[in-house]
Amino acid sequence: MVDLLGQKVSDGWEWCRGLVQGESVPVDQSWVEYRGWRVDMDDKTENLRIHSESEGKFATVGEFVRRNATETLAWVEAEQHEIISEVAYDLWEKQGCTHGHDIEDWFAAKKKLGLPS
Repeated sequence: MVDLLGQKVSDGWEWCRGLVQGESVPVDQSWVEYRGWRVDMDDKTENLRIHSESEGKFATVGEFVRRNATETLAWVEAEQHEIISEVAYDLWEKQGCTHGHDIEDWFAAKKKLGLPS
């Protein structure tokens, strides 16, 4: 979704997440939709699957989330910030909780997570 925003071709794409009825129990699933098409990943093979609207929607159970591309990007950035914060805090604790290295810890956390500085 972030790649689509960067290329300015995100109009019409939506990110969805919900509990989907599996073979025996509901399964947490996320997918993207575009004008009646659903794209998801096969859990076993990790291959992308594309489904047309005629194949029907996922039967969701309970909470269901749908976000457009801009909302998805904001959510991803907030989640990423939270994860970086947690890793930076762990680094701070491992260094004996010494103050004055917050910026270095932040960039070290991003590096540890494989994110660009």
